Amino acid sequence: NIAPGHIATQSSIAHGGHPLRAIDGRTNGQWNHGTCTHTVTRTGSWWKVDLVNDFQVKKIVIHSLINYGKTWINGAKVLAGEKLCGIVKYDYKAGKSVYPFECDVLTSAVSIQQNSIYLILCEVEILATAETVIKHQG
Repeated sequence: NIAPGHIATQSSIAHGGHPLRAIDGRTNGQWNHGTCTHTVTRTGSWWKVDLVNDFQVKKIVIHSLINYGKTWINGAKVLAGEKLCGIVKYDYKAGKSVYPFECDVLTSAVSIQQNSIYLILCEVEILATAETVIKHQG
């Protein structure tokens, strides 16, 4: 997981849900443990991590709430750079809270976009191959 230690931003902050919480390495999934992000209610919410350098991102794993509000992640778009890696589909019967997405793209940023309600992320893991790190020059 290459996400921890990088800079995360999001469209807004509500209830103390700072964007860095999504890359703190804690996959707990319970809001009251202080490990989840939270935006204000609006369409067009987003979260983004700047990886500074290009990485060959193989997989992005989203950890959402496991208690109240766990359906709010439904419909969120997962992007590596400009590539859409997938859209979260909440499984009402299974009560799913972990969503893996295969990407395999060279990028320096990962983002999550939500157009229907709050965006709450409890962890975003970014899995990349170490041998393909490319430093930006300039």
